[in-house]
Amino acid sequence: MKKSIIAAGVLALLASTGAKAADIVTYQDQAVAAPSGVNWTGFYVGGTIGGAWAESKTRLRGPMEISEGGDKDSWGRIAKKTVNPDSFIGGIYAGYNFEIGALANTPFLKDVVFGVETDFLFNSGNDRGGKDIDQEYVDFNSSANGRSWYLGEGADGARYKVRVKQKWNGATRFRAGYALGNEGRFMPYFATGISYANIQAKGAVLSYSTATGDRNYINEVGHHSMTKTRAGWNIGGGVDYVPPIMNDHLVLRAEYRFTDFGRDDYNVKDLNGNKKYNQVVKYYTNDFRVGVAYKF
Repeated sequence: MKKSIIAAGVLALLASTGAKAADIVTYQDQAVAAPSGVNWTGFYVGGTIGGAWAESKTRLRGPMEISEGGDKDSWGRIAKKTVNPDSFIGGIYAGYNFEIGALANTPFLKDVVFGVETDFLFNSGNDRGGKDIDQEYVDFNSSANGRSWYLGEGADGARYKVRVKQKWNGATRFRAGYALGNEGRFMPYFATGISYANIQAKGAVLSYSTATGDRNYINEVGHHSMTKTRAGWNIGGGVDYVPPIMNDHLVLRAEYRFTDFGRDDYNVKDLNGNKKYNQVVKYYTNDFRVGVAYKF
């Protein structure tokens, strides 16, 4: 009887020990599960602010002599002026990222991220300037060519004045980046695409007199004011960073971008409304911006 009791106790102890050992193994498997890194794939939307440093090169073009009339083949530069409508910028952006991840055959490629993004920003750029027109280019006091550049009695010369203003701009770009770090929280990227902007150009030719010793403007010879939505291209780069908060939904950004809107012509009319001269306006910007976005 004693032997039976001892045997039953041993079997119970072994069964209890085995159950506890099984519990220990299961607990260890759960504890060693490795945390996953940042997943860049998905939609995001955010806001951005920054500064834009712009340069607009303008040229007044027309016949080198009044007698040449409206034949544009003989036109040349009469005056030029560069203005700098630097400004504060601010707006919104949204896009979609795709991280190659498990689709890659090599470990290096798995952290490559591709994306497409669009943005819209308000711009406060506005600058003006002027340049005297050298009379060796045009006989201003001639009455030829419909008197389109007649300066008026007592005029000694003329001055070209220009103003360039940008109200808003936007872009659509393709991005390529690479997730760095143990958890892939830093993503430097390169981006390029198309841009569009609302650019206003104003120009005028004013005659002046120095009869009193000081320069006095006495007549407007020609003028124009035109607003155009212009397209261009952009290129730049930056870095996105996901801090270890908010379950990795917050994305911080710093970026540089160059945008070139090329050149466009704005007609300069005489006082009779005739389009006999034009103003060539080139426009490009360098900007730096920071942003914050929410990644879904």
